[in-house]
Amino acid sequence: MGTIRVFVHLEAVGTAPGAAGFSWWAESPDVPGYSAAADHLYDLLQLAEEGLPGFLGEQRDIEWRLVPGDSSSPNLPRHSGVI
Repeated sequence: MGTIRVFVHLEAVGTAPGAAGFSWWAESPDVPGYSAAADHLYDLLQLAEEGLPGFLGEQRDIEWRLVPGDSSSPNLPRHSGVI
């Protein structure tokens, strides 16, 4: 039972002509086929923390990684608890 890396992205999306919004999404190279998306970072982190144990069938630590170049936000801290 090891740590799961989850890569977090912030992507600009067009919501209407001339307007842009943002969407957060996550993927994990350690869990093939896993992805999650949300309008807010907090919601995305909750989705991953609640969804990954069911996807994996066990609880694992999560190491959050913000993908460079996706936003000006600082790197996310490593999750200290077990999901």
